[in-house]
Amino acid sequence: MFRISASQLRTSTKSSAWFAGVLLICNNPKLDTRQLLSWIGKYAEPGVRPAYRMLIHTSMNMGYYCGELHALAASIRIWRRFAWVLYTSGPDCMLTPSGASRLAKWVKGGNEPARHTPEHPSFLGFPFLSIPGQRRWAMDMFVFWPHRGFLTQAANVGPNDAGTGSAWLNATRWCLFGWAPGELLPVIHVTKAGARADYSTIPEMLLNEIRERFELTFGEFPGGGGYQFARLKDTAEQPALTWGRKRFPQSLWHSHNHTAVELWIDRNVSFLQ
Repeated sequence: MFRISASQLRTSTKSSAWFAGVLLICNNPKLDTRQLLSWIGKYAEPGVRPAYRMLIHTSMNMGYYCGELHALAASIRIWRRFAWVLYTSGPDCMLTPSGASRLAKWVKGGNEPARHTPEHPSFLGFPFLSIPGQRRWAMDMFVFWPHRGFLTQAANVGPNDAGTGSAWLNATRWCLFGWAPGELLPVIHVTKAGARADYSTIPEMLLNEIRERFELTFGEFPGGGGYQFARLKDTAEQPALTWGRKRFPQSLWHSHNHTAVELWIDRNVSFLQ
């Protein structure tokens, strides 16, 4: 899948020179580190050659709900060195050609530290409403600017090592341990069925808590996302090669059908030349 991801990145961006590095974080100790190194090596092939290819392989796994937030919090010493970060939950979350064109406009210049406005947001993602009145942000893919508010330690209650506090650390604590005594509790919405939204275990909800508690500027990634799962059809909607086509203008393509992705890449090899 990492070979497919690297090929998709090359296809989407034509040139990945504007990606300074690729970081792979794996919290499954049963995987061979040599295998992980071979996977991240796919990004060193012609057409996809970022300056840095980095790997964190750890046995510290915080579980299905909290693991991704913890990965972001634990890797602060790496991502804080970059102007912006494109996060994906896995190699099957693809940045489409339309998405790459849109992203390039957001990351081209305007990287002023500690400034976040609608024109210079802290975060670009894919919001959705699963509970009436309650906004969530998808964990599949998003972009954040570290120096536009994510490095603050304002809401930390527990002890932190110097220089490691971040909004992601707070979200990890909320996910693992809930809300500290005296800490403002989130508004809990009740669904029609009477189920309560449990903020302490749902990372998509905690992303919105980051936005509200740190007063960060979140924006919607232009174009939205697309999802394809089980079936492969020749007529299936797939990413267009250029922004502006009406066919699949979405910025994110999250497909669990690896064959569909490979077929799309094979059909568009000429676009890479």
